[in-house]
Amino acid sequence: MNGQHDDDKYKKELLDLLQRVDKTLSDCGIEYFAVYGTCLGAVREKGIIPWDDDVDIAVRRCDFSRAIKVLTDSEAQIYAGDRTNIPGCPGRCGRIFNRVKPDSSLERKRAYIDLHIIDYASASRIWFMWLTLWYVGVSRILEKRNGKQYNNHRGLYTIADICALPFMLCSIHFLQSFTDWLYRSESPSSYVKITFDGNRKRYPATAFSKTERMPFSGLSLPVPVGYDEYLTLCYGDWRTPPSLDGRYSHAYDRTGVKWTVPCPDDDMRQCLSK
Repeated sequence: MNGQHDDDKYKKELLDLLQRVDKTLSDCGIEYFAVYGTCLGAVREKGIIPWDDDVDIAVRRCDFSRAIKVLTDSEAQIYAGDRTNIPGCPGRCGRIFNRVKPDSSLERKRAYIDLHIIDYASASRIWFMWLTLWYVGVSRILEKRNGKQYNNHRGLYTIADICALPFMLCSIHFLQSFTDWLYRSESPSSYVKITFDGNRKRYPATAFSKTERMPFSGLSLPVPVGYDEYLTLCYGDWRTPPSLDGRYSHAYDRTGVKWTVPCPDDDMRQCLSK
């Protein structure tokens, strides 16, 4: 019962954070999209998927740095950043937290929102895959420096590691700046991609041409106007909920065992407590 109470409290704080993020970005004229499970929850469940525990949104690359700045500089008690200043932030995306005091109920597991980047994707399959390989290679370099690596795609990772060898001595700032330049050099095309840990999928640009507001746990969130096509490419038959053994969240693994979520380090704690 206590676990259920904790989960309900966590989701309440997560929704409160989401409401402040929505207002801040909307007031500044920054268009964002609910993506992945958040988009699926808005369309199918009209809220957070019952067995999920996170929120994913995305902005266009041209808006990413500005979104981070306006969220952090706002008076809405929000802290936002990317892997350069957020310990454990995955890939070349951002993460948004509550600014909370050290004695907050979220000391063990803080409510957060992942902020992804939408890029144009080349119509050329070869160039698109090359950029994906570059992105995976850069992520591997940064993972090694952070002492954390994943090997769930060993073949791809082996190729990426070899291709990335000449860049092992480059600074994080250079790698990220060069990566940004590569993606910005993409001219508008009929495809977009969401930059997240080497995502190899392309989506029709028309699906992300504008947003459509949908109810979400008492709020309203902007989803891609072409959500049907986007969700089908992501999940296949997205209208049918998964079987019970396929329902797991970021806080629980497939066996139902709760993961240990470490507290942020002292630097992160200081940022969040300002």
